[in-house]
Amino acid sequence: MANVSSSTDGPRKIRIIRDFGVFFGTIAMVTALCLMVERTMKAKRRGFFVCTPLDQLWRYMN
Repeated sequence: MANVSSSTDGPRKIRIIRDFGVFFGTIAMVTALCLMVERTMKAKRRGFFVCTPLDQLWRYMN
């Protein structure tokens, strides 16, 4: 926040959009990784699921 350029609005919007892209990209990568691990393990049992929040959400939906 120290180096504020002359046009503050444009670069800030670009930075926010880029941060959102990185954020959602990371979430998508983690989700895909968990699904790949879960598919390779073929174990949807309670003890061995890597993403426990996703597992609980899946149980709520079903």
